[in-house]
Amino acid sequence: MFKIAVILAFVVVSVKAIDIDKLLQSMNVEQKCGQMTQVTFDVIEKTPRPTDPDENPVNMTKLEYAIKTKNVGSILNTPYNLAQKASTW
Repeated sequence: MFKIAVILAFVVVSVKAIDIDKLLQSMNVEQKCGQMTQVTFDVIEKTPRPTDPDENPVNMTKLEYAIKTKNVGSILNTPYNLAQKASTW
């Protein structure tokens, strides 16, 4: 039984690796660089240090530009050293 589980796990990993290779081949250099880019929240914030804690601090235009145009792969959710609520996203 253990042998079958190991074989099945290898097959699943192999299939995922093939899909990743296809994805990487379909991306241009700018897209790959963007996906490796990790920016902090201040890149997409509306205003520095908002006074209303319930206000959504995300500037949607900046967010769309970062993701759609620059292909940013990751945004650190730590503005002002405070994590944003799930509802912000």
